Amino acid sequence: MKSIIIYDSITGNTKKVAEVIAKTLKCELIHIDKISEYKIEKYDLVILGSPVHGGMPTRKIKKFLLKKRIKKSYALFCTYGLWFFGNILAKNCLNYIDKIINLNLIGKFRCPGFHQIVKMYKGRPNKNDLEKAKEFAEKLIQNKNGRKNEIN
Repeated sequence: MKSIIIYDSITGNTKKVAEVIAKTLKCELIHIDKISEYKIEKYDLVILGSPVHGGMPTRKIKKFLLKKRIKKSYALFCTYGLWFFGNILAKNCLNYIDKIINLNLIGKFRCPGFHQIVKMYKGRPNKNDLEKAKEFAEKLIQNKNGRKNEIN
């Protein structure tokens, strides 16, 4: 299964998670700023990652979603930096993306990341979070037939 991870990362939290998933899947990893160089139609699985901003993905990810149509399987992940509400907003973010694509979602993953303004989740994503990201990627390999998995 040929896969690509497309991500945006402002503080580096989402990038750390993206790198673990890419290493586990042995797939291409591309920052959203460089996506114009790629034809996503050639990939069997597109994995999108974004930090959460007000319950939504970043503007760059939203713009990508509105321009490109993912026609094959996809998976989603995000990082969030607010305690309690962050997890709720992360669910909203992933559901927002899923609603736009609305095709063959095979997995969702969310984890905390250090919020540089409110100073929450210091040291996150940590070793345990990145291990869960690896587990998520391994389940994507197992569930390529369309069974959804969600890890948080």
